[in-house]
Amino acid sequence: MNDAKNFLLKLGIILLATLGPIAAYNLLADPYGVFRKDFSIGLKVEPDQRFIKMRYVLSRPDRYDSFLFGSSRVGNIDTEKIPADRFYNMSYSEGLPAEHLKDIRLMMKSGVKIRRLLIGLDDLSYSIDPKQHENQPMRRAYPGRSGLAFFYLRYLVLVPDLTVMAALASRPRFLNFYDITNSGRVLHKEVDDWIDAHPREHAEDPRFKSAPFRPAYASRTEAVLKEIGQIRDFAGEHGIDLVFFINPVHSAMRLSINQAEFSNFLEKLSAVVPFYDFSGPGPVTSDSAYFYEPSHYRPIVGDMIVGRIYGTGRGEKTAGFGVLVRQTK
Repeated sequence: MNDAKNFLLKLGIILLATLGPIAAYNLLADPYGVFRKDFSIGLKVEPDQRFIKMRYVLSRPDRYDSFLFGSSRVGNIDTEKIPADRFYNMSYSEGLPAEHLKDIRLMMKSGVKIRRLLIGLDDLSYSIDPKQHENQPMRRAYPGRSGLAFFYLRYLVLVPDLTVMAALASRPRFLNFYDITNSGRVLHKEVDDWIDAHPREHAEDPRFKSAPFRPAYASRTEAVLKEIGQIRDFAGEHGIDLVFFINPVHSAMRLSINQAEFSNFLEKLSAVVPFYDFSGPGPVTSDSAYFYEPSHYRPIVGDMIVGRIYGTGRGEKTAGFGVLVRQTK
């Protein structure tokens, strides 16, 4: 009996010595922002926006009645520019339709009354399996109130990522600010100010000169179309106004996308839902001034998207930006 007690005591000491420093790091450094409530300071590492935003919205179920979903690309859309609604930007890293559907259902189940949904799609929508995100600390879903204790414990004992630790210890050129408690969008004021002050240097960024590397993937076109159809049906059942749109990317990024596959996705998508397509070549997608880098457009483009969809847009250069593709039978 004493041997068993001694063994358990030693095991406890070993676990405490091993997990204690890890737990202290995760709690104090909080690289993914899950223990943080104050997001007023700039962050060096992107937090788990999917979890953080859902936690915030569910804690204030009556504050918003409309939501913008999509990948990090739609994080630069200022939902406060959308007239007449209390919109919140629910974008998160590599956000996918299957994840949006799950989050929308959880919102409704938790008492959030949804009036409108605006959802951005792109090549990521069909090229990433949502199962990949389940074990990625930056992309985990809100588990529901009953699962919060285990969720926090899982982050508390998470083995630190050396790349993330290096980022936290670095002195980045710019910080990102996450407007979690207001609009939900990501703020890049420092970067925007620099780009506006150095347009030529920004245009000469090598990233705009060649197509970025894209890893191989198994297309999920048929699966994602089914998921989009489920969102459409859910919105219809609950009287929710639903609008889909296709995110623009810089022409350099477009070169890395399999165009035949992308065109196939858009063609089949038109048989499921109508959508606004902002992905075509033109003066916006070929101008680096409208992008932070080839994958992410700046807020000025977000304003154009809102303007086209909700009829508030102006400007000759972008008059043809965004084509409404109506649903085919």
